[in-house]
Amino acid sequence: FNRKGVEDRLHGAVIKVLDHNWESVWNATVTEAAPRLLVYDLVDVEGSYVNISLDTDILNIEEIEVYGYYLAEFRNSFPTTDVSFAPTLTPLPATNIALGKRAEQSTTAGDHTADKAIDGNIDTMIHT
Repeated sequence: FNRKGVEDRLHGAVIKVLDHNWESVWNATVTEAAPRLLVYDLVDVEGSYVNISLDTDILNIEEIEVYGYYLAEFRNSFPTTDVSFAPTLTPLPATNIALGKRAEQSTTAGDHTADKAIDGNIDTMIHT
């Protein structure tokens, strides 16, 4: 959710999904002039981090939500003489997996810290 009243500040921001090595696996540039809400439906994209950057202005965001699935590895159910593991993708119900996770921002104005972007409350915001 983009901050109300200054929606134009998000124009030109780059949104990236990064893998566990901080390499980009997907990205998009915000081309809308003043979006209030951005939704991206990413099919078959696996990532560990979301990065939003804006080099030209102040970044104000009320909330970042990432809905997806955790992928897990489970032991192979077939008996073997060796200990082996086979990856099995087992999606759980889609939930906001960003909620309460670690967040960072390059600068902070006032008490608008990075954790407010993932606190589940669109009445709080981050401000760089």
